[in-house]
Amino acid sequence: MLGATYAIKGIWAAFVAALFLIAIGFGVVQTVRLNGFSFWPFKVEGALNKVERLEDEIGAILAAQKDAEEAQQAVNDAAEAIYEDVAERIDQDAKAQEASQLDAVERYIRANRVRCPATGGSASGADTTAEDNSARDSEAMPGPYQLDGAVAVSEADVKACTLNTTQANAAREWALELEAASKD
Repeated sequence: MLGATYAIKGIWAAFVAALFLIAIGFGVVQTVRLNGFSFWPFKVEGALNKVERLEDEIGAILAAQKDAEEAQQAVNDAAEAIYEDVAERIDQDAKAQEASQLDAVERYIRANRVRCPATGGSASGADTTAEDNSARDSEAMPGPYQLDGAVAVSEADVKACTLNTTQANAAREWALELEAASKD
């Protein structure tokens, strides 16, 4: 019976030793898993170290992203300021040109106004009488109210064309200036 007691005590001691070794092994595995392990040829990154590293990387990425946004906003603001300056200068130039162009058109209209005398003796000032329904002979000599190749345009149309041309030229200048500013 003494042998059986020693056998039971031996098994019990082996069981306790095995539990102790299992607990130590579990503790080592958990420590390595959480804190990492580094021995000359072997390196294991622990979860806590990895979390810290990744948080630092994310923080660096967010900081770089914010810096990039601020830098891009500064570039956009500078370009917008240049574009606004170009637009304002072109608008001022166009307004100055409009005034001078309208003055030039007024002088042109006064100097080149076409007045067609009434024919047929009507008091209404109409150019032809009601009985004159015949087509003009293209070979015939021009009459006193007919100018070969001339087109009569109303004063309002001449002014409208002048303003449209001035505005179109200003828009062209604006586009060319924006293109040049964009290349810089």
